[in-house]
Amino acid sequence: MSLSNRTTTPLFAWALLALAVVGATHTIFRDGGLLTWLELRRDLTRLEEENRVLREENERMRTESHRLTHDPRHLERVVREDLGYVRPDEIVFRFDAPATTQTPRVKR
Repeated sequence: MSLSNRTTTPLFAWALLALAVVGATHTIFRDGGLLTWLELRRDLTRLEEENRVLREENERMRTESHRLTHDPRHLERVVREDLGYVRPDEIVFRFDAPATTQTPRVKR
């Protein structure tokens, strides 16, 4: 093997390694690179969870709306509990919470 072949092979290997390091660094840190992709994956996971929660809330509201529209007993219960409505022939008794009494201190 000639002397020029022995010196060019390690030089070629170092150049190839340097090119790989630069390429990997560019791929990881550039806009749209690996770090951006990882951040977008986290955002996607968070948004999918928010969407799941909102879909569940929408379903609960849809069910409640259907019950209020089609179930008179449920409607009456909600109106009585939430709005405090009573029938004309009913009497409402309201009780205040008992006041806390302090025991008098005896002076000696």
